[in-house]
Amino acid sequence: MLTPWVLFEHFGYQNVPRGMRFRSCDVELIEPVVLFAQENRLASALGRAIGGTICSALIGSLITAVIFRAACSLFNRLASADAVPEPDFGKAYGIMFASTIVNNLMGFTVGLLVGMTFGPDSPLITVATAISIPVAFLVLSGFISAMLPTSFPKSMGLAGLTTVIGLLVLAVVVGVLVAVMFATGVGAFGR
Repeated sequence: MLTPWVLFEHFGYQNVPRGMRFRSCDVELIEPVVLFAQENRLASALGRAIGGTICSALIGSLITAVIFRAACSLFNRLASADAVPEPDFGKAYGIMFASTIVNNLMGFTVGLLVGMTFGPDSPLITVATAISIPVAFLVLSGFISAMLPTSFPKSMGLAGLTTVIGLLVLAVVVGVLVAVMFATGVGAFGR
């Protein structure tokens, strides 16, 4: 019977609990997986990209759900009749999370295909990114229309208002950060 220390020291891993044991047949199953994870940079990068996408979608959807609810409230004040019902936080989060995941998957797929076909330095990646902005807007509008009792044109107005409020919030956050950096002399504003 091999201890994990013998197995994983061979592969460079040191963080295995001492109480864990492997059967000798497990070595044949584990060795290719460990070697693949260590040697294949594409697999490592893909794992980090997927993990980063999921984490950013989870956290970003929290922020955009708050912005979306504010946009719904403002949209209802601006619209005199046939207002869109303001969703609770869970439903707003679901709409934002679903649209974020779909947009990320589409962007990743298009970027991967363009990069593999024309190379990573191709100007077509910039074109694909520019095209993805209105597509992401339409995807968000589609999710709003599907998950709230509203028409597609109203959901487009709501998506536009959400985008404008989000950009204003981003501008305020960046402005505060630049002011703090300027006041403290950090970064490009160093003295």
